[in-house]
Formats: sequence, C-alpha cells, structure tokens
Amino acid sequence: MLALVLAVGLAQGACAGVDGPSSPEEALEGGEGPGAWVESGSVAPELELLSGDAPTAPLGLTSTDGTGLVLAAMNADVAIEEPFALTQLHLVFDNPEDRTLEGRFEIDLPEGASLSRLAMKIGDTWQEGEVVEKQRARVTYEQFLHQRKDPALLEQGVGNRVSLRIFPIQARERRELVVTYSETLSSTRPYRLRLRGLPSVGKLDARVHASGKPVASLLTEGKAPLEDLLVGPAERSSSPTVAVRAGRTLAMRVKLPGGAASADPLERAIVLFDTSASRALDLDAGLRSLRAVVASMPREAPLVVACFDQEVSPVYEGTAGGFDDWAIERIRLRGALGASDLSGALAWAGAKARTARVSGQRVVIVGDGVATAGATKRESLAAAAKKLGDDGVARIDAVVLGGLRDADALSAVVRGAVAKSGVVVPIEEGRAGIARRLGTTTLPTMDVAVEGASFVHPRRLEGAQPGDELLVHAELDPASSARLRIGDTSVELSPVEGSERMLARSLASAKIAHVASSSELPEEAKHAAIVALSTKHRVLSPHTSMLVLETDHDYTRFGLDRTAKVDVLVVRDGQVELASHARHGGAGPGKVASATTLVPGASAPAAAAPAPDTARGNMWGTEIGDAFGAGGLGLSGIREGGGGRSDGVGLGNVGAIGHGAGTGTGQGFGSGAGRLGGAHRARPPEVRMGATTVSGRLPPEVIQRIVRQNYGRFRLCYENALRQNPNLMGRVNVRFEIRSDGSVGNVRDAESTIPSAEMRSCVLGAFTQLSFPQPEGGVVTVSYPLVFSPEGGSSSQPGAERAERTVPSIRMPDRAAPSPPPNGGDPLVAPGRREDAYDGRLREVMAKLGRGEQRAALEDARAWRRDAPGEVLALVALGEAAEANEDAGLAARAYGSILELWSYRVDLRRFAGERLERLGSRSAFALAEDAYRGAVADRPDHPSSHRLLAYALLKQGRAREAFEALDVALTQSYPGGRFAGVLDILRGDLGLAAAAWAKAEPGKRAEIERRLGERGAKLASSPSLRFVLVWETDANDVDLHVVDGRGNHAYYSNPQLPTGGRLVADVTSGYGPEGFVLEGPRASRAYPYKLRANYYARGPMGFGMGKVEVVEHDGQGGLSFDDRPFVLMKERSMVDLGVVAAPKG
Repeated sequence: MLALVLAVGLAQGACAGVDGPSSPEEALEGGEGPGAWVESGSVAPELELLSGDAPTAPLGLTSTDGTGLVLAAMNADVAIEEPFALTQLHLVFDNPEDRTLEGRFEIDLPEGASLSRLAMKIGDTWQEGEVVEKQRARVTYEQFLHQRKDPALLEQGVGNRVSLRIFPIQARERRELVVTYSETLSSTRPYRLRLRGLPSVGKLDARVHASGKPVASLLTEGKAPLEDLLVGPAERSSSPTVAVRAGRTLAMRVKLPGGAASADPLERAIVLFDTSASRALDLDAGLRSLRAVVASMPREAPLVVACFDQEVSPVYEGTAGGFDDWAIERIRLRGALGASDLSGALAWAGAKARTARVSGQRVVIVGDGVATAGATKRESLAAAAKKLGDDGVARIDAVVLGGLRDADALSAVVRGAVAKSGVVVPIEEGRAGIARRLGTTTLPTMDVAVEGASFVHPRRLEGAQPGDELLVHAELDPASSARLRIGDTSVELSPVEGSERMLARSLASAKIAHVASSSELPEEAKHAAIVALSTKHRVLSPHTSMLVLETDHDYTRFGLDRTAKVDVLVVRDGQVELASHARHGGAGPGKVASATTLVPGASAPAAAAPAPDTARGNMWGTEIGDAFGAGGLGLSGIREGGGGRSDGVGLGNVGAIGHGAGTGTGQGFGSGAGRLGGAHRARPPEVRMGATTVSGRLPPEVIQRIVRQNYGRFRLCYENALRQNPNLMGRVNVRFEIRSDGSVGNVRDAESTIPSAEMRSCVLGAFTQLSFPQPEGGVVTVSYPLVFSPEGGSSSQPGAERAERTVPSIRMPDRAAPSPPPNGGDPLVAPGRREDAYDGRLREVMAKLGRGEQRAALEDARAWRRDAPGEVLALVALGEAAEANEDAGLAARAYGSILELWSYRVDLRRFAGERLERLGSRSAFALAEDAYRGAVADRPDHPSSHRLLAYALLKQGRAREAFEALDVALTQSYPGGRFAGVLDILRGDLGLAAAAWAKAEPGKRAEIERRLGERGAKLASSPSLRFVLVWETDANDVDLHVVDGRGNHAYYSNPQLPTGGRLVADVTSGYGPEGFVLEGPRASRAYPYKLRANYYARGPMGFGMGKVEVVEHDGQGGLSFDDRPFVLMKERSMVDLGVVAAPKG
C-alpha cells in the first residue's frame, strides 16, 4: 500500500482563502525577509481588524492555583519540508515559590497541527511520553501524583489547545520539557511561530530551516517578544503545487480548479456574535470583524444581531445601514462572560428565521467555534444546524476568531447543513477577504478520489471556493501514479523525495479524522479505532493523552508496553530526523529509557532497581491500592477497617484474620477470609502509640494523621506475626526522617521490644512507603512508637492466653488539639472575619461584602476581572459580588465563565456547577447538570461527579434519574485508599433518592426496594439531617467541623456528638466526600448547628474550593436542600459557612 497525501487548503479544517497574510502580525512594516513577511497590497485591512488588541499568549505556564511559573529559556527548532513543518519546543521553567506546585502548561497549536512528542527531564534523564487512552492516563497520573513521583500528562483540550500537567515541581526547582508538533503549510501564507504575547523570557532562541537551509532566527535575552517569527512562501520556496514522496508515502498540494465564482450577496442576515468568556482578550477584534460582516451587506439589507454565550441576548434589529456605534457599545458593555452554547444560539436563530418566513435568509456566526455548554460534539452541532433548513435558512457561514479556536466545529455547522454550504473565514483574511468569501457562492459538493487508492480522506468536498487549497490523504499501491480527481477534474503530479515519518504521521492523523467523521461506526468502535491509530503512530487525539512516568518499571506496572523501541521525530541541524532508541522494559524497576540522542546534552544514568523481594516490589506497591505481587491491601472501608467496614481487612489472594471483604484482584481491593483458632470472638487486639517526638517544622498532628491513614499496613504486619505467635506483644519504635520533598527516608529500628524481627522489618518497610506534606525548613526527624497487644490486653502482661483471634485493631491518637484561646471557647470554631480565609484581591472583595459594601465590592470584582480575565478567583469574586447585588444573571455568567475557560478540567467543571446550583434558576440548573454530566463522563472514578449530578437532579424533582445516577456510582471502582467511607455515603444518598422516587411513584416501591438490596442500601424511612462536604482540589485536605447548639464540637478527632450525629469518612487526599449524619426527628436535634470548613493541609494544588451540602429528609421522601460554597486560600484557615437553624413551625 502507498500513502498519498495531497495538500490543498482544507488542511486547516476549513476552506482557506488565497489572498492576504494570515494575521496583522504577519503584515509587518519594514519590507520582506525572514521574520518580516508582507504580501504586497494587503496590509492595511488586516491591521484594521486586529491591531490594538493585547495579544493572547501562545502558551501559558502556571500552577494549578494560578501562580505563574517563570519561563527561563525557550529554544525553538523548526524544519520546513514542503508541504510540512515540524516545530520542536524545548522549554525550561522555574518554580518561583517556596512550596511544591503542580504545573500547568497550555499551548494553542496552529489549526490542523498534530502533537507527536512529549519528553520530560527527570534528574539527568530524558523520559519519553507514551500515548495512552485518555481515561487510563488520567487515573495513572493521579495515582503517581499522590505518591509525589514525577508524572506528566498532556492531553487535547478544546479546539486547538493542548494542556500539560506536571507534578511535582519542587520549591525553587527548574524543570525542562520538549514538545513537538507538525503542521501542513499553505502556499499563500507564512509559517508562523507564535511568540507575541509571551512574558519576558530569560533566553529565547528560535531557528527556522527550510529544506535544510536557515531562513529565519531570533535571539533575545530577558525580553518579552514583540513579534511572531514568520517565514513567507518566498523564503521557503513554496509553490501552489508540490508533491513529495518517501518510500510508500506521497504528499501533494494543489489549488482547487474553477473559473469565476458566482456572486451570492449577503442580503439578509442573522448574525450571532460570540460574547463567551474566551473572547475577553480580543473582544474588540471580534467587534471589528462584526463591522466587516455588516459592511459587506447592502445598506438596506435586513439585519438582526444577537450576542450569545450561555444565553442569547438580541442587541440590534433593523437595516445594515442603521447598525451604528451604539449597537457596538451595547455589546462592549455586555462584555465577554459565560460559557458558549452554540447549539442554543443556532436554535434561537432558527426560531427568528421561522418567524420572519422569508427566502434567502442567511446566518453568520462570528466567534471562536469552541462550544462548552449545550451540544458540544461536532455531530450534535451539525444536527442542530440542519434544523435551520426547516426554518427557512438558506446558508450558514462563520468568521472564526482568536488564538484558541475550533474551526472544525464551525465547519461541521456551515457545510451541508442547509440548502447551500457556507464557508469558515479566518479573521486574518481581513475586511476584503470576509466580504469576498461571504459574498461568493460555494462550489457544489464534489467527490474526491485517487486512482488505485484503498483509502482516501476526505472523500467528499463541501463548502469550497475556487482557488482554495485542499489536503487529501490516500493509500495506494506503490506502482500507482499520483492521479487525483476532484469532481470532473483530474491532475497528476511528479513527486520528489520527502520525509517518510512525517508523511506516515500525517496519514495517521487523516485516518483519525476519517474515523471521527464517520456516520457508519458506533461510538465505541470509533473510540477503539482512534485509540489504536493514535497509540501506534504516537499522535495525540481527542481520545488519548501523552503520559510520562518516572521509570520504565512504572510503565510496566500499569500495563504499558515499553519493550519495543521508541521512535520520535526530532529537529537536528535544521533537518527532520528519526531518533530511535531501545527501552529497558523488563529489566526491573528503576531502569529509565535512555534518550541521550533525543536532546542535545542529555544524559541517562540508570537508577538502581529495588530488589524484587522488597516491600515495594512484592507486597506494597507504592501506595495503598497499588500493590502487585503477593496481594493487594484493601483500605476501602471507614475508620479502622479496610476492604469492608469498621474492622475488616480485604486482601486480594491473601486470607486475612477476620472478615474483611472488598472487590478486585489484588490492586487495593480484594476478598479475604480466615481466622485463627476457636469458635468465639473476643475483643480485638490493640495497638497504642507511645510518646511521639518530632524535631523539625511539621506539626505532629499532621504526621499522626497520615500514619493513621495507613492502619492497614501495620495491621497486616501484626496479623502475619500473630499467625506464628498468637501471644505476640510489645513495642516497635520507628525512627525516620521526612525529607524536604515529603518522602520518608533513613527508617530504622530504635530499641523495639517486640521479639519478632520479621514483624519489626515489616513495620519499618511500611513506614518507608508513607508520604507527607513538604516540611518547612528542611528535614524533620520523627520517633514514632507503636505498642501492640492482643485482644485489647496490656503489653505488660506477656503470656496471657487467648482462645482465638479476630481482626487486630490499631488505635492511634487524635491529632493534637490546639491550646485553648485566652478568652475560652473552642479555638477551632472561634468567630472570625469572613475574609480571613482569603488572600489578595479576593480578600478585599470579600471584606467589602462582609461590611455590606455590595456596590463597591462589585466594582472591585469587575476591575479585577478586566485586569485578569483568565483568573478563576476573579470570576468567583465577580459571582459572589453579583449575588450580593441580587444580579443572578451576572453571577450565572461569571460562574459559567469557569466552564468556558476550563471545560477540560473536571475539578473546575464541578466547582462551576456547585456555584451555579445555588442560583436556583432553571437555566443555571441546566448548566450545572451539563457540567456534572461532563464530569461523570470524564472521571467516573471520582465519586463527587456522580453525587453532584444526582443531587442536581433531585433538586429538580427528578428522583428516578437521581437514583440511576447513584446506582451507577455504586458500580464504579474507586482508587484504593483515596475515598475511604465513600460507599457508605453513596448508599445513604441512594436511600434518600429511593425515598423521593417512591414518594413520586408509589407503585414502583417494590422495584425500588429490590434494587436497593442489590446495592446493599436501605430505603430512607426516618427523618434525617445531613451535611456533606466536597471540595474540588486534589491532593489536599479540607475538614468539616460541626458545632451543635450546646457547644459540642464534631470533627476528625471527635466524630460523634453527644447530642446525636456523627461524621462519616475522613478523606485526606482531595475531593471528599465527608459527611455528618444526624438521624431522628427535628425535636431530637440540638439546633442551631454551626458549619465550618477547615483547610487542614494545602498541598500542591493551591487554594481549596467546594461546598457543604445541607440535606434534610422528612422521613417520607420529602427532601430540602441548602448549599454553602466556599473558597479557602490559607492553610489552617477556617471559613464560616453559617448556621443551620431549626425550621420555623
């Protein structure tokens, strides 16, 4: 088979015009030449559309909480081999903070570009990323994140944006990574390396070669680049027609044939103008494009203009000649806020056209094409567009804006949807280009074929105009000629030698696009085919991610093949080369892939591999729930139990004393059963802590809490020892160091008294696997004694006989309580100002709200958002201030903006949904539900996703749907050790949803109770009050505190209130849920209840954000709800979430 690639302007996902430069930055004054390409006669129009706007940065480097990382160096090496370009970016960046961060790197790729390489430097070694199915990659990344290892995860976001997560970036640490992408070039536009908008770069070194010869370069130090680096067609010897062959692969670029195109004037239009949050930085450029669209119409032409984001807001109806500055100002005053519901905007336009019932109605979209609310998939958007044909719309066109854009989505909307196919016009074509393209008819649909080919993409051409360029891929026999037929026209070219690997990956991208656009394949088959193509050819796709782990052994443990050679494309001395090296899979843990040939100056010393019989290699893995070997230790229960409830220990393939039970195959959940002797149960054995000493700057209660989370490790050591000696007792005194990165080292036995050397070794090995928050000021030394005695006996009573054993228990101390405040009372819930949990500008806004200065707070929030349109906390402040000013519409758009800007982040989607729910409107609920459904689809392994969706449905009276959502949640597998107690909370939730469903449909009660039994849940039949805490920040610890009306305080160390009620679960590693459950009628409750959220451990993710959900059940299926959202910015800070008072009456 031979691969044919013909490059003709649809390479960018839309028919591209042939006139003019692609951006105003490309039309630079100062003449032609490398970095300053100008096409004669086409400068001013493009400058008029885009000049004056603050440029959007082509890439961003921040921490998860928005803290900026410093770009110390950027080396860009570009090799152009017509019709392709390979761009290799070597980025060096620093963490300026005195704490560990998770880094976020975002880059907007050129339209149609495909990312093919991610490499990260770990120590002195460059480790290559592997292309992995997206969900699997996310789960693996987070597991390594919680081990404080060195993972990196790169995935495709919305449109042309890719996002990279890197963890950990230690305090003041420097990190390096390499990202490589390929693109197809047009013969009429320059190659463009986007630099304008970057902050000051320590050293910027960019070099561009074409056909191996240097054609452009840029070298700066300590400056912010003011221009993009451009290479025009003349500098790279580009011609409209080019054919390239390498072995079995062929590429060809031609212009579409056609004579003079017929006119199709824009005589009646409904213009949909995008005012979603992603348009904030270049709103004025969009407004100038809107003016260009209107200017292309006859003055007397009927015109309707409406803004759209998560809602549609009409701003003008009249003639094109009457569209004036005031209409523009109304749009500017509305501002760019909210999510983007393109399908909703199309439906509005259809209704408007249906009302008018006139012929020749046109719809023009002016926006970036990135849909983040409503229908977001391209096939769903195409279906929404098709409905406009029934409403009398004759043609749909789009002007696409912004660095972040999805031209493919817009193409799905404008092509073949209604009677005439439309066009997607890039803003870079300027006024003249927009007027020409909108006023010209498109060519009829044409079939595309390659003689002798078994695969062709695209097979059909829609929405093209004469002179456009087209990209076609095909596979055919090597003996076949390169003969292309488009409609009735054929062309044959003579190819030259090119890069086989570049063409092979371009072909793979085309096959992925072909599968994705297929209407014949079911979704599951599409997913599988795209993943297979993407992983085989190392090309990122919407269904895959690139994952970097620390060693080859780490990949092997997660079933990722590292035994074959890795082949990556690199740019060296201006040429594209294939770098291939052997992996070291199978040689044991610690072996790292050598990549010395891939990045100049890199070295690859092999790390020593732990012996296979060590705790890490055989039993424990690297964290709870990650064990491979003799069996996996399950800790899915709550309190002191694992793999069950209260006192169970579940072991995959290993029997345990007692009756622990779980699910799985030795990866953290398992099933184990067994006991030692006898037929009656006695009290369980006991483990107590002796006097713990800590030297260093890490609170003792933090250390105690983390040790408490790992009960199962020590319990198993004791169980195994009790098998050999049922009367074993004594003390294991462990001395260890907590290093600056939070890992444990120098673990040793410090005069232990328990006689079993094997047990002592087991306990010491368990301590080596612990991980703590990074201490301040260096290493912390800890002495931690554990006293073991059987069945609650005393270690001072050796030899006491016991007839039988049950599960040993371990009793750890509560976290140390702080000293009482001078004025008495509970220091953890002492009253304080509302703003004490905040910092910076959010603190200022919240302080004004606390003082009742609502208008001033709103003005501050608006100003902050103008200064930092991409700052999540600025949007939170705007939403809070808008709510305080009773402007629910503005608040909804502020919270919807979080969905718009971070639609690819599950944590922020959930957080936005939590905020929107509180507003209570139907539209806000719909947007929240949409956010939660997306979260469930992306991360079904996060229990909060399911719970939040279910409760959003319950609040809308959709109890049966809520039950189904929770039923699905109880069938999911959750990472071992992360969400202790979650099943109890979910079963309680299911019981409440069942009660509401049974009340709404009494005839379904038998079915409901049967299904409850299948999930181990019961119908909620008595009154209850529940407070459930969730937070959307990973790898940190937020705690729920409840104080009743008598001053009793429930929290992690005191979970039970004497007046009734108990805390359920204590999740210390992010997300929650944690709950407080109070059973019984209202009369039995000690109202009022004060609610607090405490930021116990900040972790690397920065601020904590979430909500406490108050749910009351009347005992008969009636539910009431109250949400208390929060943001916490300061470690150990406490936020007051108000009072739950006794209901009146």
